[in-house]
Amino acid sequence: MVVDVDVVLNKILKAYDVNHRLTFGVPGLQFIDFPNGVNHFDFTVVDSMDGNIRQFRLYKRKNGRRPKPVISRGWMDYVHAKSLSYRMGDRITIRVNHDGIAPFNIRAQRTDIMKVFGKAGRGWAEGAELNDWA
Repeated sequence: MVVDVDVVLNKILKAYDVNHRLTFGVPGLQFIDFPNGVNHFDFTVVDSMDGNIRQFRLYKRKNGRRPKPVISRGWMDYVHAKSLSYRMGDRITIRVNHDGIAPFNIRAQRTDIMKVFGKAGRGWAEGAELNDWA
């Protein structure tokens, strides 16, 4: 298995992610530089599908065994703009951006259910806006 070192977050969305805030994996925190004593980080992402720039806020616990990071501010606007759904198996990927427009790229993908040789299977839709699938 090849691991992409630039992937901050890659997950299939769950109900909590599309109804409240995006739970963020602890390993992705290695890409975020929180100022000392601060439990939130505002960051900019560029949508790799439409080029729109968005602002998100990442929170983590101040105390406790695990930081339990979540993306809150700006997330629900993105969910509504892309018509994201956990029922459809939508996937979100955030990567480090190396071209300087914004520090991170975001990409939303919809699962496409297709039939191959008479059997149903799942694949990730590429190259189409999620709104086209709604």
